[in-house]
Amino acid sequence: MAAWHPILAAHEYAAGEWIMVDPSAKPYAVVRALEISGERGYRAVTWAERSDERRLLGYRTTLRAACELAHRAHLASHGPGEFAGYPAHDKTPPNPTRNA
Repeated sequence: MAAWHPILAAHEYAAGEWIMVDPSAKPYAVVRALEISGERGYRAVTWAERSDERRLLGYRTTLRAACELAHRAHLASHGPGEFAGYPAHDKTPPNPTRNA
């Protein structure tokens, strides 16, 4: 049995342009085919109604990899955010016998 892959969430609305949609048909990313200096690849950006609000996710050489990149960013957007690091424990712990 084949496993689900994010490329299955990509719908090609125009030639060379795929819009990634969630199960409720809400778009969350755009993947476009492009050619730069004779090299072909795919650019993934977040979805936004206005193009100036879109955020570049990255470039990949295959549609499959670009869709995976976009999907991972979508999943990460639902999480707690970036790892803030561990708290600094530079203070000496209180002495339990001092208060006794």
